[in-house]
Amino acid sequence: MKERKTPKLEQYFQALTKEDASDLHLKAGQPPHIRRSSKLMPANAPALTSEAILEMARELFTPEQAEKFERYGSVDLAWEVEGQDRFRVNVFLQRGRASLAARRVTRNIPSFDQLHLPESMRKIANVHQGLVLLSGPTGSGKSTTIAAMLQYINETRSCHIVTVEDPIEYLFEDNKALINQREIGVDVENFPDALKFLMRQD
Repeated sequence: MKERKTPKLEQYFQALTKEDASDLHLKAGQPPHIRRSSKLMPANAPALTSEAILEMARELFTPEQAEKFERYGSVDLAWEVEGQDRFRVNVFLQRGRASLAARRVTRNIPSFDQLHLPESMRKIANVHQGLVLLSGPTGSGKSTTIAAMLQYINETRSCHIVTVEDPIEYLFEDNKALINQREIGVDVENFPDALKFLMRQD
């Protein structure tokens, strides 16, 4: 059996976890930058070329993601360091050169209490029908709040949950609920198709 080749970017991801940092930024002509305690700071490392960033990014791409990047100049993906954290990654071009932004998503899904969410969030999660919109600026905790709500439902209700994500961030394990997580571009082509198929998935 062929051994899995470890992508070079995993070294950066592992350093992010070790430093308890939230974000990694790679930009051509600049050293890597990390965000820790809301402050963006350069790492003690040499500047990267656009070619070096692209070479590392391509190690993460599926063929479909590589095609999307070539077509649109940007692609979203998720990457999991085995036994550690997951990372939400965006690779994009700016002024014709490559950049990369990665957000660390810890493996542990926090509870309502750990997030200090109001009791109204628990009440919303107990509702069986309706539309809930959770909005806010980047980095405000939308994904984490949604994960906490889904995990609460998972622990308290026997039901079928289907998520449609681009990309998948938090990974759920079935508890009282049965959870299927679908990723755009991997499990289903687009959001409209995913929503149409939901009607057939109980």
